Amino acid sequence: MTRVLIVLAERAQGPAPFAMAGELAACARAFGGNDAEIALALLGGGTEEMTTELSRATGCPVYSFEYPHGAVYSCETCTTALAALARETGASVVLVPHTPRGYDFAPRLAARLGAACVTGVEGIERNGDTVRFSRSACFGKLRAAIARGEGLVVATVMPGSFGAPDNACAGSPEVYRRPAPGPWMWTHTVSERVTGSGSQDFSSAEVIVSAGKGMQKKENVELARELAKRFPRSAVGGSRIACDLGWLGYESQIGITGRSVAPRLYIACGISGAFQHVSAIRGSRYIAAINRDPWAAIFREADIGVVEDAVHFIPLLIAEIDRRKGTS
Repeated sequence: MTRVLIVLAERAQGPAPFAMAGELAACARAFGGNDAEIALALLGGGTEEMTTELSRATGCPVYSFEYPHGAVYSCETCTTALAALARETGASVVLVPHTPRGYDFAPRLAARLGAACVTGVEGIERNGDTVRFSRSACFGKLRAAIARGEGLVVATVMPGSFGAPDNACAGSPEVYRRPAPGPWMWTHTVSERVTGSGSQDFSSAEVIVSAGKGMQKKENVELARELAKRFPRSAVGGSRIACDLGWLGYESQIGITGRSVAPRLYIACGISGAFQHVSAIRGSRYIAAINRDPWAAIFREADIGVVEDAVHFIPLLIAEIDRRKGTS
């Protein structure tokens, strides 16, 4: 029987741990089949009620590691705790969300265990006893299939790549609470600051218009704002590079290191479609892309694509929307 250890390292608040656990459980089933034996490790702990509910919802045992009072996430401490747990449970694969914390400790954990490390997994292909991890390469322009070798594998899984499993894990729904191992001496968090969301409200926006490097300069981002104004309950976002260039604030960044969104309509303007961005918009009901590169990776995710310079096309789209509204 394949034994899979799922690790949740982000803050244990709201529905996020349940959604993430469901996705990783589906990935575990794709890897080990329906009889896979799955256990969850929750770093930073959580309330007793939350961990119990997580165990009941998944049908999996949950190992909850409690940080000392006043302590926060530490890569070294998490690596020590997970390495010991992976050996204890006899895991053949450790699945970690491909998030800032996940890809912080996953390579170190793999090195500690002498395991292979595969990052950014978006799919799993099985052919008999052969298992291949599939992921994007060359900024989303290519797909790579990485065959699993012998021994333990630590893999980071892109959020949104797997749906929830049809049934619960084949395990015992129990909670084991443990203190995270010390010492806490190598690195220390000086402070934590939550960035303000500004005027953006992605959670309630039905339409999101996002600007990328293809908008060419900061002044052209105003075109995205003008387009967004044509829709009720809309918001304006941006790719990481657009935010790095200072065209938009980081509170508007959409991507793995920014925000994940799920609007009714997502319009990507001048965005190439790197997997870090695409993974954060897969919950969108309908995706429209405008890009002058016909081979841009964003078109593989889009429901409709326009091969054109976004700076030239958006004014035409705005004019057509205004014309139709004026005649309706």
